[in-house]
Amino acid sequence: MHYVISAPRPNSRYLEIELTLEQVNDDHLELYLPSWRPGRYETANFAKNIQRIHAFDTSGSSLLITKLSKDKWKVDCNDAETVIIKYNYYAAQPDAGACWIDSELIYINPVHCCIYAADRIHQPCKLQLNIPDNWEIASGLLKKKGNVLQATDYHQLVDSPLFASPVLHHNIYTAGDVNFHIWFAGNCRPEWEKIIPHFKSFSEVQIKMMEGFPVREYHF
Repeated sequence: MHYVISAPRPNSRYLEIELTLEQVNDDHLELYLPSWRPGRYETANFAKNIQRIHAFDTSGSSLLITKLSKDKWKVDCNDAETVIIKYNYYAAQPDAGACWIDSELIYINPVHCCIYAADRIHQPCKLQLNIPDNWEIASGLLKKKGNVLQATDYHQLVDSPLFASPVLHHNIYTAGDVNFHIWFAGNCRPEWEKIIPHFKSFSEVQIKMMEGFPVREYHF
C-alpha cells in the first residue's frame, strides 16, 4: 500500500491523502479505517474526520465506492488492476493522540487517517509526504529518498506517529544497546544538558526492569 499525504493549502485544516493499491485481482475491495489506536484502549470514530472520499482507476475514471459502516467502505473495481483512493482528513486536534496541521507543523498519527485494505495489512507500506522543500521529517520509520517513509507492514505504520516542520531540534542518547532520539518542533531551545540525563536514566531503568527492549532505535 502506497500513501501520499500532502501539506494543506493555506488556512486549510484538511490533509489530502491518496492511497494506491496495485495488482488488484478482485471484483471489489473492502477498505477500513481503524477504530482503535496504540496506547488508548477504547473504541474511536476517526472516520468522522473524512469529509469526502472517491475511488479511481489509473485512467482517472471513477469507481463506485460505498460506505458500509462508520469506518468500512466497498469499492467496485470494474476490472481495474490499480485502484486509487483519494480523500481528505480533518486534522485539528492538538494532542499527541490525534492529527494536527498548521503553517509550521504537520503531526500525523497514521492509525487515525490511513485507510487500509484488509487483505494487505501484512504487506509493506510506503508513506510519502508532500511538504515544502525546507521542511524536515521526524519519524521512527525508515527514510527513503523524496520524503518517502517505509514500514514493514500496516501495523508498523500505524504504530509510528510522525511530524514535519521547517524547524526541528534533534538529539540522540544511548541506553543499553538502543539509540533513543528526541525531537522538538518549533521555536524553542531544548536544554539538552538537562533533558538527556533524565531520559537516559528512565530508559536504563525500563530496559533493566523489562530485561530488554523490542527495537534498536526509538523516537520520542
